[in-house]
Amino acid sequence: MQLSDADKKLVERLRKQQQSLIRWRWVGLLAALLNIAIGCCGIAVIDHFLHQPETIAAMVVAFLIPTVYLLVLGGVWIAVYSFLCWNGKPETRLLLKLLESQNDDA
Repeated sequence: MQLSDADKKLVERLRKQQQSLIRWRWVGLLAALLNIAIGCCGIAVIDHFLHQPETIAAMVVAFLIPTVYLLVLGGVWIAVYSFLCWNGKPETRLLLKLLESQNDDA
């Protein structure tokens, strides 16, 4: 099977995306840990303000709770995605292996 120029460009782009995903996995993991750590600090700040009866403290808690949830959930999502795609996307990896084995046979 011969690939057209557009198909060759697509395969090369997939190969670059695969390498980029593998290269950036540590950055993603570091970002996930940073998000989770900032979320935990936010929980500590919220705990400090929960014991104060002032309205300003209640406003701080009301504004921080969604932010903390988003930070922690975002960090967990990034960590899970990084672990699932640690060696790149499996579909792309399989496709590239099939194309390489086809080129080796020809």
